[in-house]
Amino acid sequence: LGARRWVANEQVRREMAAGGEERAVQYDVFVSYAHDPSENKAWVKSAIVAPLAALRHADGTPYRIFFDEAAIKVGRQWKTEIELALLGTRCFLPVYSERYFERPYCREEIEIADQLRIEGRLRMFPVARAVEGVPERYLRKVQYIDARANLEFMGELTAQITDTGAAAPNPALPQN
Repeated sequence: LGARRWVANEQVRREMAAGGEERAVQYDVFVSYAHDPSENKAWVKSAIVAPLAALRHADGTPYRIFFDEAAIKVGRQWKTEIELALLGTRCFLPVYSERYFERPYCREEIEIADQLRIEGRLRMFPVARAVEGVPERYLRKVQYIDARANLEFMGELTAQITDTGAAAPNPALPQN
């Protein structure tokens, strides 16, 4: 499936979504990651999703995060949910790990997101837990934050994401 062709069919998808069970949901951040090994999933949840969940918009509403462990409800068509979430997100955050590019759905998500990025419809903020196994073109395409070398990566990442106008830090939480 070519990402360009998929994105070109967006209008048809949105029309289908408006008429039925499927509907586009707007997200501030779509977190894309390999679910295995289980340690990776746990790291993404604690090191990335938890800090993003602490962010609030200027009006106090929480950040809307697509993290497929929590965002897809039982009985829903998960592939359709992921596609609609990609179309409705403002920031795409792929977590590069040793297994990320081995996973077909991770590759599909990043290809679609990259096409949306090229069209100016979302911003991409890659985080690298590992660069081994990451195709060279992705290391050169969009600057990534190296979580191994930069222990303060999440502060820098949230500053970049909030600079998009999507959210502001929650003043009720301690700031690092």
